[in-house]
Amino acid sequence: MLNLKRQDKRTFQRLPAEFPLSYLDLNANQQGNGITIDIGGEGIGLITNKALVKNTPLDIWINLPDNAEPLRTKGTVAWSNSGTADAYNRVGIKLKKVDFMDFAPVLAILRERKKRSLT
Repeated sequence: MLNLKRQDKRTFQRLPAEFPLSYLDLNANQQGNGITIDIGGEGIGLITNKALVKNTPLDIWINLPDNAEPLRTKGTVAWSNSGTADAYNRVGIKLKKVDFMDFAPVLAILRERKKRSLT
């Protein structure tokens, strides 16, 4: 029997995380919005209602609760299911030059959410 499941080549685990975000497609100079699905040390999974093409460079702003400044980062579309019949597009973003200190607020929020779900 064939195993058609994709091998996960990620170095870092992805953590489930839903945060609103906005992005700028640097090739088309167009803005878009989406929601993160998961966040890891090298990437972000998101859903957007606009098609994004593989290898498209993006500026990304993740809106965190209780934060005045959105978390800004840059990345490239690693894969996309754009072109399917779905109204929303599932997209994988490979982040560039990750500064883990920038992502500390994300981890703090996720840790607090997990604590609340366990009580």
